[in-house]
Amino acid sequence: MRRTMAPESIVSVVSTPARATAAPFRVLFVCIGNVCRSPVGERLLASRLPTDRFEVSSAGVGAMVGYAMSKYAAEELRTYGGDPTGFAARQLTPHIVESSDLVLTATRE
Repeated sequence: MRRTMAPESIVSVVSTPARATAAPFRVLFVCIGNVCRSPVGERLLASRLPTDRFEVSSAGVGAMVGYAMSKYAAEELRTYGGDPTGFAARQLTPHIVESSDLVLTATRE
């Protein structure tokens, strides 16, 4: 279900008190394989936002479906206090994009 009225910014979502019936703001990180850049973004942002108001996920346009985060990405994530445990790459689908309020892409350039 898509949000009918988008907030002015993510800052307004964070600073506005949560309503019991409000749908969470869904943030999606996208990269190619979904084993390096997008999962790091997902886990770092998720660790810093209130879970009752945000859902953060990631997917890849050419995902290595089911693979864990790369060991290099996992090491980097840990240095920033993130946790790679239980991550599994998934393929980006139209439904995933349509269900997101904000899509962030992570490219090499």
